[in-house]
Amino acid sequence: MAARDHYQPPETVRALLPNGIEVTVSAEQARLCHYPIVSETADTEGEQPETDPPTPADVRAWAQATGMDCPDKGRIPERVTQAYRDAHSN
Repeated sequence: MAARDHYQPPETVRALLPNGIEVTVSAEQARLCHYPIVSETADTEGEQPETDPPTPADVRAWAQATGMDCPDKGRIPERVTQAYRDAHSN
């Protein structure tokens, strides 16, 4: 048997990035980067590939367009990030 027949893909988890965006990463990556884990196992079978997460500029532009108070620089408040996610969820 070839070595590839024994390949086990890394365990994946859903983790929360510092900017508040939830992503699927390997469990090792989440541990090394100290990302809070949202769910222990990410079942990616049958999932549609995720689009790129919004940039801070995207979130700021959306916040300004909707009249939310958001600083031009620095960390984006969690309430703004959550409102952006809620507005863009399927």
